[in-house]
Amino acid sequence: MTSRPFAVKPLEKEDRTSFTCGRDSLDHYFRTRIGQDVRRRIATAFIVLHKPTATVAGFYTLSAAQVP
Repeated sequence: MTSRPFAVKPLEKEDRTSFTCGRDSLDHYFRTRIGQDVRRRIATAFIVLHKPTATVAGFYTLSAAQVP
């Protein structure tokens, strides 16, 4: 069995500064606000990590309420 190059894991202390998905509003949220939402328990965040380069390839959040 071959190793998978991507892993899904909870957001921790990964470098978020170089992440871009092509949508300014999502890029801004991920770089500047997602950590605050996790600390305040408004949302839980997960990342898709590209293991060979240790870079964030994507993210998603889960919330029991609507996030403004």
